Amino acid sequence: MTKVIGEDISIWTLTIEEPGVDFLKSKKQLSEFRMLFRLLLNEIKFKHGQEIEINIFPAAPAAIIVEMGRVWMSKADLPLKVFDQNHKKNGFQYALTIQ
Repeated sequence: MTKVIGEDISIWTLTIEEPGVDFLKSKKQLSEFRMLFRLLLNEIKFKHGQEIEINIFPAAPAAIIVEMGRVWMSKADLPLKVFDQNHKKNGFQYALTIQ
């Protein structure tokens, strides 16, 4: 992350105890993630104000990424600047901004 956006950053992480490609097994887990991500968006905005954008470096199944988009509210939340891991370029690359 710091290679891409610099050292002067605040890092917030939402993870699980044992990450893996097959951890998501139920709708309940997806619902719990949705609730936690909503709280995280609110907490970041409260701590850092409304004049920033949130840089997202996702490492999650597609269903989780879709839920992130469903939870995010265009008129209430900070913009999300999404980065994608690119193995050919040996790191994360900017993909898109959701505003």
